[in-house]
Amino acid sequence: MRFTMMLAGALAALPVSAQASNYFSFTGSFSAPQQVQFFDFTLAAQSHVTLQSLGYSGGDNLAGNTIAAGGFDPIMTLFALPSGDLLQENDDGGFVGLPCDGGNCYDPFITLVLNPGSYRLSLQVAPNFAAGTNLSDGYVGNGDFNGRSQNWAVDLWDVDTATMGVVPEPSNWALLIAGFGLTGAAMRRRRAAVGA
Repeated sequence: MRFTMMLAGALAALPVSAQASNYFSFTGSFSAPQQVQFFDFTLAAQSHVTLQSLGYSGGDNLAGNTIAAGGFDPIMTLFALPSGDLLQENDDGGFVGLPCDGGNCYDPFITLVLNPGSYRLSLQVAPNFAAGTNLSDGYVGNGDFNGRSQNWAVDLWDVDTATMGVVPEPSNWALLIAGFGLTGAAMRRRRAAVGA
């Protein structure tokens, strides 16, 4: 299994990721409580998949980095692609073995067996839940950081065969397209200078 990102030029604008043979670990930060961060992955075979967030309670992520406690209350929602059907949503799942802030486990935790295919995981700020049973229904509820950190951390593991990549935010796509435009313009100028 290896992390794949076809648009390497977008990496600077994307959340930080680490991966090994059986996990992916992402960290990032929201700039607004209504933001939604997407993670797409494809399974080549039936796999037992576990998804968790560590931003609220903190702990060590699968990349071996310590995630500080004190992040916002996150929600995770998993959809099947291309249908967009909602498979599972979790707000306060907690994770066995990690300390919980004040005895409450506010970090989501999802574990399930998935068939081969493509999936989209979303991370939102509570109480921004899925508005219906399909990705196209969007989200309902105004997220609120409640004075806590805007940082998040997400782990995906126990995947037998997978490729996974982060879906960039619309502003990142704009940045990427502008970068391609500037690169094309520079290449045209270089060609014109060489031909002269």
